[in-house]
Amino acid sequence: MKREAQDRQEELALDMKILEQCLEESRNEFQEKAQRRAQLKDEQRQYREYLKQQVGITVLLRGFMLCNDTYQRGFSVGKPQLVTFLNELF
Repeated sequence: MKREAQDRQEELALDMKILEQCLEESRNEFQEKAQRRAQLKDEQRQYREYLKQQVGITVLLRGFMLCNDTYQRGFSVGKPQLVTFLNELF
């Protein structure tokens, strides 16, 4: 009887150890996924910032080209023309 109780207690201890390991693995996986989500969110933010900068550069270049083109034709670029140009871009 004592032997059976001891065997049963050892089995329960082993089961508890296995369950604790599973719980720890589950926690680790959840933590890794949360870290990955945070990393992806930061990468997306950085990429959006990069795209915003590229759009800004493109707008400046197109504005410069417009000014340069009209200057070469002998026209002056007035504020209304530049505002119209910028409005067309957005």
